[in-house]
Order: sequence, then C-alpha cells, then structure tokens
Amino acid sequence: MASSLLNIGVQALTSNQTALAYTGQNIANVNTEGYSRQRVNFDTQRPPVLGVVISDIQRITDQFMVEQVRRDQSALGASEQQAEKIALLDQLLVSDSTSLSSRMDEYFTALQRSVDDPLFIANRQLFLAEAQRTVDAFVSFDQRLRDQQALMNTETRSMVTDMNTIASNIAALNGRISQLSASEQNYNSLLDERDRLIKDLSSYVSVDVNSPDGGITANITLGNGEPIVISSRSASFSMRDGSPDPSKVDIFLTRGNTDVKVTDVLGEGSLGGMFTYRDEVLQPTIKEVGRLALVFTSTMNDQHRQGMDLNGEMGGDLFTDQSFGVISAATTNKTQNMSSYLSFYDVTSLQATDYDFEMTGVDSFRVKRLSDGKIFESSRLTELASGATADQLEQPGVFQFSTVSGQQVLKLSLDGFTVTLKGEKLPAVGDRFVFQPTQDGARTMGLEINNASMLAFASPIRVNAASDNQGNAVVDAINVLDSSDTSPLRPGQLEPPLEISFNADGTYTVYDITDPAV
Repeated sequence: MASSLLNIGVQALTSNQTALAYTGQNIANVNTEGYSRQRVNFDTQRPPVLGVVISDIQRITDQFMVEQVRRDQSALGASEQQAEKIALLDQLLVSDSTSLSSRMDEYFTALQRSVDDPLFIANRQLFLAEAQRTVDAFVSFDQRLRDQQALMNTETRSMVTDMNTIASNIAALNGRISQLSASEQNYNSLLDERDRLIKDLSSYVSVDVNSPDGGITANITLGNGEPIVISSRSASFSMRDGSPDPSKVDIFLTRGNTDVKVTDVLGEGSLGGMFTYRDEVLQPTIKEVGRLALVFTSTMNDQHRQGMDLNGEMGGDLFTDQSFGVISAATTNKTQNMSSYLSFYDVTSLQATDYDFEMTGVDSFRVKRLSDGKIFESSRLTELASGATADQLEQPGVFQFSTVSGQQVLKLSLDGFTVTLKGEKLPAVGDRFVFQPTQDGARTMGLEINNASMLAFASPIRVNAASDNQGNAVVDAINVLDSSDTSPLRPGQLEPPLEISFNADGTYTVYDITDPAV
C-alpha cells in the first residue's frame, strides 16, 4: 500500500511539474507572434493501476479564426498594394509638373494667342515652345507609367523568391511534424510555425489549406486547386515574359516537369493585388493616354493642313504622323517569320484596349476585345473579295484573304484600325497575336515643325462681297475640302485670283481675273 501511495504521489508530482513548465512556457511567449497557448490535460490511470497521467498537451486555437485571419491577410495585402500604386498614379495626374490637363490648357492658350495675332513672330515661337512642351509631357507621362510597371516587375521577382522560400519551409515542417507525430512527441510549436508561414504566404496570394490526416499535414493550394504544397513536397513559382504580350509578365507554377500559368488565379494578396492593379488600372491608363495622344495629333494635323503659312504654302503636319500600332506574336506560334503591321484609318474610333487574335481554323479566326470581352468571330464579319479596294477595307468588321506576290495575306479592320498579317503561309490553327493600337501612342509622339513661319494660321480662302451686289446674301462659313496635291487650289492647277459670279438661274461662273482687261 505504501509503495502504491508513493507511486501515485510521484505521478502527481511529475504530471503537475510538466503542467507548471507549460504554464511558464505560455507566460514566456505571451508576446511571441503566432504562438498558441498550450494546455496540459490530465487523465486517470487505467484500472487496476491508480494515479494520474498526462493524456495530451492541447494547443488552444480556433481553426475558424485562423482561416478568417488568413483570408483577411490576403485582402489586406491586396488593398495595401493597390492603394500604394494608385497613390503614385494620382500624384502623376494632379502634379503641376506632370499633369497633362494643365499642359494642354497652356498649349491651347498659346495657340489662341498666336491665332489672334498670326503675324507676330514672338507668339508663333511661343506656341512652338508650348507644343514641344506638350509633346515632352506626353512622352514623360508615358515613360513614368512604364517605369512604374518596371518597378512592379522587380517587386514581383522579389515576392516570387519569398513565396518559394515559404512554400519550401512549409513542406519541410510537414515532414518534421509527421515524424514527431509518429514517435508521439509534442509538435505544437511546429504547428504554430507552420500556421505563421501559411499566413505569410496568404499575404502574397489567396490560398486554401486542407489536411487529410487531422492537422498533421497541411496541403496548400491556390484558389483554383493548383497545389503549392503537398505533404513534404512544394512547387515553385517563377516569373516569365508574357505571351503574346511580352510587356506583361506572367506567373507560372512548376511541379516536376509540369508548368501551369497561374497569373489569373492568384486571387488577392500583395501579388494578386499588384496584378489586378496592372491589368485594371495601369495598362488601361497607358492605352488611354496613348489614344489621347493619337487623337490629339491626328486632329491637330488635319486642322493645320487646312491653313496657309507665312510663305503662302498650304500647311503640313504639325506633329509627327503616327500611323502604326503594335502587334505581338505568341512565342508558341507554329507559323514563324510572318510580317505584320497595324495601321489606322480612323483614330477617333480607336478604343484604349488590346485585342487577342487566335486562328481557329484554316480560314477562320476569333478576336476578343479585352476591355469588354466582346468576341468577333470571322463567321460573323464581312469577308471581302480579293479585289476589294483600300477604301472598302477601311471600315469596321471586314476582312480579306488574298495572295500578293506569292505570299498569303490576311487583312482585318476593327474599331478604326486595320491589321495585316503576311507570310508564305497563313497563321496556323492555334496561333495567337495581340493587337495594341494605342499602346505606343504617347511614347512615339513628336513635333514635326520647328520653323515658326511654317505654322499655317491663315485661311487659304478669302471672300469679299462686291460693292455693287444687289442681294443680301452673306458667306456663313468657308471650308477647304481637299488640300492634297491634287487640289485645284494648288499652285499650277488653278491660280488665284478668281471671281465667282452667281447667276439668276442658280448656276455660277468662275472667272480668272489675273488680267482685268480680259
């Protein structure tokens, strides 16, 4: 009986000593991030043995709260990343040194001043200076946006490295926890460390966690089910140039010899939020600024060509003519060595978006407008015969297959631009291209005129009423409908001065009054 009482006392002392040690452990780690309180659970010995025994050391944690914190961490990472990047963009838009709005206000103010007094050379020179500053503002604004994208690529590379390290450490912890579980040793501190690492990983991307063995092993996947960590093995993230658009990097997940593109399934988190900002804010801004530059350049050139300069010549282009957009081919295309170009026929119809082109058959294709997801199937577009004229091709929703000098040619017109793909063979089924009509609109902007006397501020037509006119008709407006080289207003075609006489029967007569005697 004495021995039995002594054994019971020893068991009680040893068990409570262990409980006291874990109490000290809890107190010591009260400020340790990710630490979960541990509780020693007692149980009675199985009869006929008397005494007390430690049944288990319980880790006090709420799995629902852990998962909620993980989701909130992903949402916080995405929000912080987007807020930081949008703040930089806002600063560009509102700063006096970079704002396109204030720059264009100064441009039109200088233009109005020059038009009010077109013979004053100083005003003309000031206008040229403001025009150059406007060009510089567009180019600089575009470059700052691209610099931000380059910085984001650097951040992405750093994030990918951190994510791979975290995934590898989680896989290693899975292995160690499994070993300790098999030998019935305490592994609660390793569970805390693993939860902390999973939380860190969720700050970059949205992840799901499941355990097939009651919490011993944590398998981690992306939102679409792509596995990141399975048992003690981890996949690796990598960053690669986009295809067909190399300016937009993509994220791939590699498991053994299998590569999966996961850019579109990253969910939230810092990395997911940064890609969302890139695709929904930064890239559309680059394209919208490019579209603004193209429309501004084209309309100003059109107007300038209708005037006359100080030398009596019809005006030319004020800004550098921008006639071409950007086409990129996918690296996986089967058909190589194709020439391609994108030209504009109506810049006012351009949209600030990309177009994803894919060959779906021998003579069929599909185009997706990425801004709104609209699909243009070749079967629903108008196919023109091979002899169609350029004017017939310059309208939206038409295409043409033809053979020119032994080469196969596909021409397609949409939203103000025409795409030409030409090669020994047409693109193969599955070949992809991306059309970017406004991508480089601001970057390629330039000033064509550097001589103030070449600014065409004068109207090429002047109308004066004869002193003996009997009617009360007045000229309301004058427009030059054709200022090209074939225009009869050009020197050598029909020389002014002219006189137009309107007859009673509704006809009119044009007289050459160079010699008043004739």
